[in-house]
Amino acid sequence: MPEISVAFVLGTRPEVVKLAPVVLALQRRREFLPWIVHTGQHREMAETFFSVFGLSPRYDLQVMVEQQSLFYLTSRILEGLERVFRSDRPDLIVVQGDTTSAFCGALASFYLRIPCAHVEAGLRTFAKYSPFPEEMNRVLIGRLADLHFAPTPGPGRTSSGKAFRMTESSSRGIRLWMPSLPSLEGTPPLSIRSWPRRYRMV
Repeated sequence: MPEISVAFVLGTRPEVVKLAPVVLALQRRREFLPWIVHTGQHREMAETFFSVFGLSPRYDLQVMVEQQSLFYLTSRILEGLERVFRSDRPDLIVVQGDTTSAFCGALASFYLRIPCAHVEAGLRTFAKYSPFPEEMNRVLIGRLADLHFAPTPGPGRTSSGKAFRMTESSSRGIRLWMPSLPSLEGTPPLSIRSWPRRYRMV
């Protein structure tokens, strides 16, 4: 059976912490070939947790500079992702959350017509600039992605507690646990079997 190439676009500590269990789970499945593109958005913090989980990115875009602007960061990540995905085209691109790295990963997938999966989808404040730029990042990812993995079943919640539904992707939404470990105190186990069932890949 041909392997399904799955590229994870990661650049910040939360992205690594939350998607590392998914990458490790896919590594145990013969039908998948998972690999990582590290954007370098938060270089030192992300690299620390790559080491904790025993993961090595296949590509490192090394975009981080001091006092980088969103214009600089977005353009550099997109340019780097274009080079990577044109030369090493995956079958699926996975992004997490609402970071600039995640937004660029989803936009690159759209430009290259590669399916995109968004983990932690559906969160909204409905306030364009709060948080900034995360709220618009996740709204735009919601329109660009093909698969939407929501952290909770049913409708989402705004910051004020008001219920809402993710109308733009309701037909493609998938319920999913939050794939981070319950605690990072000490060294987390690297064996999938030792984790609680709710944190394992189905």
